[in-house]
Amino acid sequence: MQDFLLTLQATRHPRTVDTASVCLRPFLNYCEHHAIHTPDAFTRTHWLEFLHQTRQLDASAWTIRNYARIARQFLNWCEREGVLENNPSRTQDLPRKPEPNPQPLSLVQVRRLLDALNGSHWLEKRNYALALTLLDVGLRRSEALQMTVADAYSGVIRVQAKGGRFHTVFLAPETQLAIRRYLRAFTRHTGTALGEYEPLWRARNGQPLEASGLRRVFSKVSTALGERVYPHRLRSTCATLRLAVSGSPEMVRECLGHIDRSSLEHYARLASEDKARILRETSPVNLLHNRKPREQRR
Repeated sequence: MQDFLLTLQATRHPRTVDTASVCLRPFLNYCEHHAIHTPDAFTRTHWLEFLHQTRQLDASAWTIRNYARIARQFLNWCEREGVLENNPSRTQDLPRKPEPNPQPLSLVQVRRLLDALNGSHWLEKRNYALALTLLDVGLRRSEALQMTVADAYSGVIRVQAKGGRFHTVFLAPETQLAIRRYLRAFTRHTGTALGEYEPLWRARNGQPLEASGLRRVFSKVSTALGERVYPHRLRSTCATLRLAVSGSPEMVRECLGHIDRSSLEHYARLASEDKARILRETSPVNLLHNRKPREQRR
């Protein structure tokens, strides 16, 4: 297995290697339990039994699928390396992909989120700018962490997505302004002006923000709002709202970095369901009710 992981390290993203290392553990545990010490001793019966056992695990559907998918990748690699003559996983289907279940925020929830994040401290300005960026262009968590200071000033972000693909997104002027306010507040607080190509998002200690830190940011926000918020939910919100206001499916697909339009089907369904609610929330009549006449404000 170590040689397989070394091969991945030479050709894949580090996160892919970490995922493979974790997802191979059930497969290796199965082999150890059945005294299977060489790849050629692994039979079709073993493979079917392994698949059956993974389905019984207390894990999400995506995790179970990944256990099987990474195990198959390992066996395929063994076959290419000539240490496995008859690959028992080659003709067997993997567990089905779970049905996507995006849960976008409503406009009311979005406003509550941004109101909760807004503040004068540089960390509050960072959180506000970060949430606005995720809402604006629907970046994945790992993609957001790739952003540099130059991205904030150019408004053009080119990130590496899943599978090593690159795609480009464009920030709205309001999002750029929020990021610049965060950077000015960071410089005033720390006395450090970040360089053009340095990582944009910073942790409390001034070092680049990591995935664990980003999770903690939204965990605290979720607790304060009583509503679970996380980067992928903001990505779903970005896609659904864009489609609901008649955004081009092709442009939304490119913004999200999806390969084909079929990935947008579930967002499009939600956008259709949410359209009536969104139109009600943005009705000019509602705006009239929310604002008192000038004479009454005096």
